[in-house]
Amino acid sequence: MITNACLQERVHLSTGNCTPIYREEYICLQGRVHLSTGNCAPVYMKLYTSLQGRVHLSTGNCTPVYMKLYTCLQGRVHLSTGNCTPVYREEYTCLQGKVHLYTGKSTSVYRELCTCLHETVHLSTGKSTSVYRKLYTCLHETVHLSTGKSTSVYRKLYTCLQGRVHLSTGKSKSVYREEYICLQGTVHLSTGNCTTVYREEYICQQETVHLSTGKSTPVYREEYICLQGRVHLSTGKSTSVYRKLYNCLQGTVPGKQAKYF
Repeated sequence: MITNACLQERVHLSTGNCTPIYREEYICLQGRVHLSTGNCAPVYMKLYTSLQGRVHLSTGNCTPVYMKLYTCLQGRVHLSTGNCTPVYREEYTCLQGKVHLYTGKSTSVYRELCTCLHETVHLSTGKSTSVYRKLYTCLHETVHLSTGKSTSVYRKLYTCLQGRVHLSTGKSKSVYREEYICLQGTVHLSTGNCTTVYREEYICQQETVHLSTGKSTPVYREEYICLQGRVHLSTGKSTSVYRKLYNCLQGTVPGKQAKYF
């Protein structure tokens, strides 16, 4: 299932064309959209984003009740009661960088991989803590994947905002071996030096790129983070070629073959 998010108009989930039709997942920044008709109305049945209020999944009325997917920009919402509390149990949307875990699309749906701007949330208990057990991004602190404690130790997936962290020791160094996010520069996966080398996963912010054709389209199947520039997945050199899935901040990708800068 292909899921698209169109900020100022609606996109058909099947064709990808900007039309007022939605069937499952969508983001509507300035209004509510009926999942069946696609009309902007106060009705929601499944996945949605509501910037200025809460919407009941059954009735579509703006109430403090949520049962599954929701976005609460100025507070936290309990999945069962719908009250704004620091409790989360499953799926939620935060303010920046949304990626669907199964389709790889940039959507408002998170189940395991998530981004939380101002706090961390335990994926199992839903309590507001600094504990994560799977994939996550936390902008204001680092969290150990095993213990969940707020430290500078990561062994697999992690985010390092203003420095590099050694995967083994957890100390701030310039060494990376697997997956990472580096907001202010690129980091070589082998040497850890700040270069333009990436080999696996990237997420960028301002543009979608088709993995097969390299053309700018709303197609994604996995997840990547790459904040600045384009990087060849095989050679790691800065090129305009990607062979997997990604979002890139600046520029599109012209084709499958590498053409180095």
